[in-house]
Amino acid sequence: ATFDLGTLLGGGRVPSEFLVDVSAAPSAGDSAPIASIMLNDYLLGARRLSANGITERIPVQVPRYALAARNVLKISFQRQPMSDRCRETPQAFPVAVLPSSRAVLVDAPATVDFFGAMPRLATRANVIVPQAYLRDPTTLRRVISLAVASGVTPERAILTVAGDGAEITPDGAFLAIDTRVGNVTSKVKVDGSRLAITGSNEQTMLDVGSLTNLGVIEAVTSGHQIGLVYRTIGANAPDWKKPFLLSAGDISLLSSAGPAVTLDTNSATLTRDAAGENDAFSSLLKRGPAWGPAAVGVAILLFLLFVVLAQRARRRTREEP
Repeated sequence: ATFDLGTLLGGGRVPSEFLVDVSAAPSAGDSAPIASIMLNDYLLGARRLSANGITERIPVQVPRYALAARNVLKISFQRQPMSDRCRETPQAFPVAVLPSSRAVLVDAPATVDFFGAMPRLATRANVIVPQAYLRDPTTLRRVISLAVASGVTPERAILTVAGDGAEITPDGAFLAIDTRVGNVTSKVKVDGSRLAITGSNEQTMLDVGSLTNLGVIEAVTSGHQIGLVYRTIGANAPDWKKPFLLSAGDISLLSSAGPAVTLDTNSATLTRDAAGENDAFSSLLKRGPAWGPAAVGVAILLFLLFVVLAQRARRRTREEP
């Protein structure tokens, strides 16, 4: 099943739990079927079924990192033969996901990140574009791509055109594209082709120049309103030919292929929610303010270096006779 946060849920609410009712028929063998529940390729839970034809309920919690603007919920059944040397012959068997299954909804958290902004944008969004966009039809695809990625529902959104250089103070959830928004404290600074990012402790994570064909989108607050601000880096914006979605975090660096690097500068909550990752990189981020931002900054810097080198290589190729 596929559902959007806006069109299906709305009201600024998100699913916190799925109560999935299933049933499966018994078989002549000894192997019990296993039902697995996945959301956006994250395994939420699984259970070995009794397989006696009666209803069985599988409750699964929905972690925040598993949600996106557009979500795919998949329930699979598998009966793996396990009798004497797997001599049990695999056979098809009737199963059902019952209509009594349901989602438990809660109010979206008021966190300043993509997860906190998208449910509000899906309910009612103010899409803000500069006056210059009306004179350039090529920007239409950019606006559509960013709106889809942010979970904006067209029938619940309004378009605001800001005068060139004007500052807008929105009165609701907003998606601002290459425009100035009032009362915003930003961790991202774009100055022409230069990009600087600071962490929650105001420590510089990245400061690099000579960039182009990139953009950055950030979750911010303007007064009491949560929204997203997108800015083009350099003379040319990314050219999105395919739709993309934002994942967990509050800052995402966008290339023409979609999100290239996504950061959560607020806290280590995302790492703890993600099944308690214990890999070396996650451990490095947890050691303290000195190592975490430095490691993230180095990773982004390496990516941007590859982007710049690729752009220069393409430029040399075009200039060769």
